[in-house]
Amino acid sequence: MTLRSGRPGLAAALALLAALSAAGCGKSKERELYEKRQAACATLVSGTTTLVEARRALLATEFPFGCGNGLGRFDATDQCGGATTGPYQESVCQVQFIWPANDPALCDEFDCAYACEIRLNQADLDANGDGATLCLHFWIP
Repeated sequence: MTLRSGRPGLAAALALLAALSAAGCGKSKERELYEKRQAACATLVSGTTTLVEARRALLATEFPFGCGNGLGRFDATDQCGGATTGPYQESVCQVQFIWPANDPALCDEFDCAYACEIRLNQADLDANGDGATLCLHFWIP
């Protein structure tokens, strides 16, 4: 494409616009939402953030996966289940806040969704309901 103009400033601006169009113009709106949601998940604090605060921060469809002690310990930040190492000694509840992805760049070979998972000790959830505190949270891309 040849840009012709009698004014050098206009030609330079059109050339810059053409270059930006060819290179893409930054993140998609969905990528921006993905990053905001990922940041919201990261701001949750295990041992402090309550279930109701997590719901307010994440604003997503909530999928409770049930409670039990069959879940594996996630990592060293995991404060769930009574013991600090090894399998959970007490029942732990798993909840995922899930968003569908419409941008193919956010999909993998398995699905087109991403989530923030939280876990709560069942005894705390039974006693305090929405006031139960998270014992673990992590991002699932």
